[in-house]
Amino acid sequence: MPFKDANRGVVGLESAFPLIYSSNIFDIDQMLKFLVLNPTKILTELGYEIPKTVNTWKKSKSVFITKSKFKNSLFENENIEIERVLSGV
Repeated sequence: MPFKDANRGVVGLESAFPLIYSSNIFDIDQMLKFLVLNPTKILTELGYEIPKTVNTWKKSKSVFITKSKFKNSLFENENIEIERVLSGV
């Protein structure tokens, strides 16, 4: 699909968060609403079931998949808890 015909939006939280945060237009509560609460509400209204699960594991280089050549993280060797996960296909 040509870029000009693609839907608007930002792929990935790693791109969306810094753009919204650095704009100084929205506070952190508004950002959380945009990035967490509203997508959940919209998907629920569309009939998707959002699983309410909690998973905990120790962060290591093999846990997260990234295209970045740098695997360092400030969460290295820390317990990470994910409360809600929605995976797309």
